[in-house]
Amino acid sequence: MTKTDPVIAPKPVQAPIEPQTLRIPEAAIYVGCTNFFIEELLRSDQIKWVQMGDHKAVYREDLDDWLVRFKQSKLYERAVERWKVEHPGEVLPQTIFTDEMAQELFRSLERGGDGTLLSNDEDDS
Repeated sequence: MTKTDPVIAPKPVQAPIEPQTLRIPEAAIYVGCTNFFIEELLRSDQIKWVQMGDHKAVYREDLDDWLVRFKQSKLYERAVERWKVEHPGEVLPQTIFTDEMAQELFRSLERGGDGTLLSNDEDDS
């Protein structure tokens, strides 16, 4: 009797899976901002979220939609102009949204008597 080597089946090739939802830290990395900023977007109802176990999650598509709206806002235009003045001749980075800009954005939003944020679309479009 001869002993033969066992046959090892090849591992199946699997395409990478891109998640449809991102937790707050992942969303912050995706957008290029802080966790605080993403949390403020959720609190102000600018981005919808879903509860996934013990964590809040946001749909990547909703983040993409918000980024498009933000890039069309006056706040973004001011940020780009300020960056160009501070960095003459440099190429604009993909993400220029700083904590200071996040604070400015949320300070600029109108709040109701109970502190909830009200829509301020006319000023930021």
